[in-house]
Amino acid sequence: MSHYPRRDDGVAVWLKAQRDEYHQTTSPQWQVLDELLELYRLHADTGIPLDRDIPEDLTP
Repeated sequence: MSHYPRRDDGVAVWLKAQRDEYHQTTSPQWQVLDELLELYRLHADTGIPLDRDIPEDLTP
């Protein structure tokens, strides 16, 4: 079953909370969590399920 993410759903809120626990925005952990959150939001904004890749022309 595919998961269709939505902005500010439980997963997005959890990812943001995990990212925000790191006060040093230059830490590797913060960078990874920030990238995951941005990717999750991109899936949400495009309506592409998490088990599918986002086409190159839609990536920033």
